[in-house]
Amino acid sequence: MSFDIYLGCFRAGELATFPRKLTVDIFAPCVVTDAEFASNGLEGRHWDLDNCGYMSLDSDGEEITGFSVNRPPDNDIFWRGIITILQNTTSVLYWGTGAVVGQTATYAELPRDLIDGLGEPYLVKVPEDIFEVFRKT
Repeated sequence: MSFDIYLGCFRAGELATFPRKLTVDIFAPCVVTDAEFASNGLEGRHWDLDNCGYMSLDSDGEEITGFSVNRPPDNDIFWRGIITILQNTTSVLYWGTGAVVGQTATYAELPRDLIDGLGEPYLVKVPEDIFEVFRKT
């Protein structure tokens, strides 16, 4: 079964950006870099992750608004990285039935339709908090 998660950055209810380099630095250890994918590597927008996951950034420019992950890996580095981004940007991590943020300041930045559709995001501090929200929603 496939599971998708999405991370988007918002300010004043509109999509906003954060440095792509933050994502590259955090997730580089999770990216498969064998010969088959070396031509794309971290320079491209689509990354193959260990444990068969797949990440798509919304841009290959210096700034991104977020990314999606199909089959998020069971990897502590990956999930700690998600927490780092949530705590250092006004981003929300969401999926079909729920959402989480990493800092209270993010609540005021989110679009109302996101909250109406998914409910009030949960505040998370560690990866285990995200897993608990997965189970609840």
